[in-house]
Amino acid sequence: MINRLNGRLYAIATILYFVVSLYLYIKYDVKIMNDSPRFLGYADNLSSGFYFDPLNFWYISYVFFVAFIKLISQDYGAIILAQYILGYFAMLSIFWTTKRLTENDMTAFVASLIFIFFPDNLNWHSYVLTESFYCSILSITFYWIVRSAQEKKNWIYGTTLIFILISFFSKPTSPALSIALCFPFVWKWLWTPPRVILKFASLAIAMFGLVVLANTMISSHRVMLIYENGDIIFAMHEFPTHPHHDWMTVDIPDDLYKPSEELPLIQQMGSFVIGNPIYFSKLFFGKMIMFVTHIRTYWSWSHNIAMAVILWPLYIFSIKAIRKKLISDYFSLASVVYFVTHTFVISSTWADWDGRFFVPIIPLIVVLGAIGLTNYAYSLKSSLNIFGS
Repeated sequence: MINRLNGRLYAIATILYFVVSLYLYIKYDVKIMNDSPRFLGYADNLSSGFYFDPLNFWYISYVFFVAFIKLISQDYGAIILAQYILGYFAMLSIFWTTKRLTENDMTAFVASLIFIFFPDNLNWHSYVLTESFYCSILSITFYWIVRSAQEKKNWIYGTTLIFILISFFSKPTSPALSIALCFPFVWKWLWTPPRVILKFASLAIAMFGLVVLANTMISSHRVMLIYENGDIIFAMHEFPTHPHHDWMTVDIPDDLYKPSEELPLIQQMGSFVIGNPIYFSKLFFGKMIMFVTHIRTYWSWSHNIAMAVILWPLYIFSIKAIRKKLISDYFSLASVVYFVTHTFVISSTWADWDGRFFVPIIPLIVVLGAIGLTNYAYSLKSSLNIFGS
């Protein structure tokens, strides 16, 4: 049952969500981007029967979503409306995920507010891109993961698995969630006797399978082109006169080693890293900084300041939530692995122009940050009361 306080907080969060969404819709309307035709075309072609598209198959959850909406209306605005509605359920999921983790209504409400007002979050609902759908599905999936850990019922396990699978086929970086969920169990299993050596051998086989899967998922992407042209931001080499070109690229050494194009892409990437360790390190850490700080030199000062003021403290409060054990050890470890995996993948491939690759991190940072923030606020209030007395 929703108690009276929950009801009031729900009402406030709902009003704020739709007010902000209306403002963003008026501001952005319907955005068709460079990648939009890929999803729209795949959705249209599926009407003739299912087929495997090497590039877009790994976004097929979003493609099915688009295809379903197009059965109702061919107007792109219907897709955008559906994304805003799904985003509302994502916001409610953030509320209930935090509520279940903390048993505190106000902490849950703070998480929903941060989710609503976080820069570069709700605005993606106006874009025909997978980011809106992926963020919403992840938020809902997080709720079911937390619920399954607490209630341990078969139907909840089944629902959770369904949402994990939907998330998995929403974006090529989506295996990060499965890796994060499995890691705490695998880590404990590895170091528990007997047959430790056999377990490590099994892990090696599993990791090989993961590498094969990764190679399949990214084989259609131009990773080596980005490597060889020194791009920190995707395809920056194509814009040599861009005022921020030098900030977003790395100087290419004269003796740059280029592996054979006949090798599998993952093997090409590994060979490139080994053959160009210093050059690759510059690329890697440049992309890591772009991703983690979520700041770009070509964005406005107001946008970058908003990111620094909102995102960076959330990092600090997220760390506090983990260090103070405000959530279970399992979720703490899974959260760290999830964030590190995403960061590693982006740093090993490319950072994007508009910051949309950061979207899968937002639900995690919002929940953990809200938990750490409200705990700090309660502690500060308690200290002030003691001081006042």
